[in-house]
Amino acid sequence: MDRSIRIPRILLGTSPFIGAGQFGRRAASYYAKFFLNPGNILALLRRAHGMGIEGIQLLPYGPVVEAVERAMEEGMDFKIVGSVRPGDVEGDIRLLDRLGAIAMIAHAGIADRRDPRALGRVLGAIRGAGRPAGFASHEPFKTLSWAEGAGLEYEIVMIPMNAAGAFMDCGPEELAGLLKRLGKFAIAKKVLAAGSLPPARAIAYVAGLDCIQSVALGVASEREVEETMALAKGLLAGSPP
Repeated sequence: MDRSIRIPRILLGTSPFIGAGQFGRRAASYYAKFFLNPGNILALLRRAHGMGIEGIQLLPYGPVVEAVERAMEEGMDFKIVGSVRPGDVEGDIRLLDRLGAIAMIAHAGIADRRDPRALGRVLGAIRGAGRPAGFASHEPFKTLSWAEGAGLEYEIVMIPMNAAGAFMDCGPEELAGLLKRLGKFAIAKKVLAAGSLPPARAIAYVAGLDCIQSVALGVASEREVEETMALAKGLLAGSPP
């Protein structure tokens, strides 16, 4: 693993803010609450920052970017790990560069095609912007196994990892073994299994995995910020980076 990568141990996830599909029946209400009302995103950014959370995993959709920019104007210095989406790779890289992102990752919509030329071009463009590069996956075992022999240059992976094995294409133990073999900087997402796992159990599980270096946690209320981030700080602070 590249020890020069300085991604915070805890990242505020932004999937709830776009009403992502994994939230099922809650997705529409999250979309209305956050995507259509960026001020509600800003309120959670303020609360997280006030608790000492300095990292954010940014899906660069307009309302989320608007809230992050407003937070920055208020003096909040978030360390951004930004996703580069398939629809506008160059535009997303320019935007994330302007926001001062510390690292960028190709969206799973790019990586899970498992096309070495397409993913290689995106990784190269990120490197050209002077940032550590990586990719996310919704099919982590298939895509990471493929990447192992694809000759790609990357430092970071962002993958679902949770005690229930939800949103994964293999068991968590099998994926952990693959991550150890690859030796990349790994960011765990979907740690709470879209809210189906008790936060204390879910976070304790990933905190005990030495193959995970950072954890992205999505929250949808100030109460969730306070409870989930307090748990994360307690459980992750003493575990190895």
